[in-house]
Amino acid sequence: MSLRRILTLLARELRVGPRSPLLLIGLVAPLGLTLILQLLFGSVFQPEPRLGIVDQGASSLILAAGRLEGVAVSTYANPADLAVALGANDLDVGLTLQEDFDRAVRAGERPVLQLKLGASSSPRTRLILVATLLDLVRDMVGKTLPIDIRMVSTSRQNSIPLLARLAPVVVLLAIMVCGLLIPAATLVAERESGTLSAVLVTPTRLFELLISKGLLGICLSLLSGALTLWLTGGFTGSSVAMSIVLCLAALMCAELGLLLGMLAPNANTLFVLFRVAVLVLGFPAIAWFWADFPAWLGRLTPSFYFLDPLYRVTVRGAGFETIAPMLLVGLGICAALAPAVLRIAEHRL
Repeated sequence: MSLRRILTLLARELRVGPRSPLLLIGLVAPLGLTLILQLLFGSVFQPEPRLGIVDQGASSLILAAGRLEGVAVSTYANPADLAVALGANDLDVGLTLQEDFDRAVRAGERPVLQLKLGASSSPRTRLILVATLLDLVRDMVGKTLPIDIRMVSTSRQNSIPLLARLAPVVVLLAIMVCGLLIPAATLVAERESGTLSAVLVTPTRLFELLISKGLLGICLSLLSGALTLWLTGGFTGSSVAMSIVLCLAALMCAELGLLLGMLAPNANTLFVLFRVAVLVLGFPAIAWFWADFPAWLGRLTPSFYFLDPLYRVTVRGAGFETIAPMLLVGLGICAALAPAVLRIAEHRL
């Protein structure tokens, strides 16, 4: 194996690559999607905070809340109706006022003001509503609040904001587009044009050509994934763990991309296979949005072993020691894919 030939081939790929619209799609599409998500779910257009109240004792707090500006206040007949609204994500915060709430507040008995949080509510919205309620109670008694506030999450996903849960999916898309599509497309294009045969009659060996195309996919995947993470604010965990996860994801996608390029006889078939691969590799992400999804099904796909660590690091802030077992399995899958790629290449190229 000649490192010089590999670098020469990689330089050629980088020199020719910018002329292809696929490179533009691979880098721009995920970034464009990230900006759209930021506009829809980020801080650019913040929806009006939604507060739901169940009053069991004709509290004067209801009248004061009804006069609030910039807050959508809804009243419910009983806690069951309030729970349904919270479960349907129709509310950001739900409040149940006990029967003797006003009397207890004015008597200084410190009643519990229990707030139930909607799964889709953002931390900013919750803080706004909590501060608003504090002001209302302060106005009621005219002094320091004689109450205890207890905030209870109603989400099985610990009330993670929707944008935070979407961030790993967008990063996955960025890595897959570059890692899968670009190496595969360059293989198919060069095979159809006859360039591939011309390169292989030179001293260049087949696995050197595959390594150069794999490196192209890895480099572009890392660039696109890192930019997407930066735009979504995904660097919440260990930077070392994040870097390792991105490298593993880029390596696995590049290997799978080479397989797609060898199996597809033409560009039309390649795009069909690419769409199927995206669906299969993105399958484990269903568990992030559907709490009842059987987790073991996701483990059947190779992408789980970088997708789940990516989710844990970006959303949960996990460190390397937490994700190390899954990364080892993912690394084993990459090691098993390497000889499979070379063997298929010997028969298909």
